[in-house]
Amino acid sequence: MSAWPQISSTRSALTQVDKLAETARRAFVPDDGALPVRQACQAARVSVDSRPLSVGRHRHTAMLVPTNNGFHATVDSAIWEGARHDDWGRHRLRFVLAHELGHTLFYRPGKPPTRSYPPDRLEERFCHNFANSLLVPPSAARNAPLEPDGLFSLARRYDVSRRVAAWAVARARPSIVLLWLRHAPHPVRGGFETMRVDWGAASERFIAQGESLKSSLVALKPGQHGKATEMLRLAGREDMVHINAWRFPNAMLVVLEPAEHHSSMSEPVAQQIQLF
Repeated sequence: MSAWPQISSTRSALTQVDKLAETARRAFVPDDGALPVRQACQAARVSVDSRPLSVGRHRHTAMLVPTNNGFHATVDSAIWEGARHDDWGRHRLRFVLAHELGHTLFYRPGKPPTRSYPPDRLEERFCHNFANSLLVPPSAARNAPLEPDGLFSLARRYDVSRRVAAWAVARARPSIVLLWLRHAPHPVRGGFETMRVDWGAASERFIAQGESLKSSLVALKPGQHGKATEMLRLAGREDMVHINAWRFPNAMLVVLEPAEHHSSMSEPVAQQIQLF
C-alpha cells in the first residue's frame, strides 16, 4: 500500500482530507486528468463486486469489509447496472467507490486491517470530502469560471457529474452556493409549480431539495442569462446576495455570492445568450 496515504493520528482527520486526496491522486494522475478509479482501488487493496444491498426497506449504496488481503467493497447492483447504461450511472459508481476508498484510511494495516477509530458521522463527512477531492482537485475547482461552461468543463475534465463538480467548487470556495433548479411543485404539499432546487452545493449551509428560489430571476426564459443583487431567503436564512442565473430548456443553474463581493446594489438584468 505504499502508493496509498494514511491518516496522521496527531491531527483531526477532516483537516487532512485534501492533502490525503492530493497524495493519492499524484500517484495515479501525473497529467492532472480523470482519476483511474480501478488503479486507486488496487493501490488501496480493495477488490470490488456487486449484489443487492437491501436491509428491510432500506437500500444501501456500498459496503466495505476488511479481509486478509486488504478490503472488499460490495456495490449495490442497481448502481452497478446503472453504470453500464449511461454517464450519470458511471459517474455515480466512480463517486461511490471513491467514497469507499476514504473509509480504508480509518484502518491500520494488518491481516485483516483493523479499525483505528470507531465509525461516526465525521467519518462519513470525511469520506464524502475525500471522494470529492480525489476525483476533482481543489486547485482546479478554485480556478473554474463561475458559469455553465466552467462547471461543465470541470465535470468533463475529471469524468464526474455536474453535481460532484459543483460540490468541488463549493468546497474550494466556501462563500459560493451553486444550485441546479427545475420547474416543479412542492415535493410534499404539491400545488403550484415554480423553480425548485433539484440539488445544491454549499459548504456553509444545507440546501433542501425542493426548496423554491424566491428571486425575480425565476422568470428567465430558456436561453437567457440574468443577474441581480437581492435579499434572498435560502435554507431558512435571509442574506443579501449577488445572483447569476442561466436558464436552460428544462433547468436553471444559479450561482450565489455574498453581496459584499460586489460594489453596489443592482436591478435584475436579463440577457439573451446562446446556451444550447
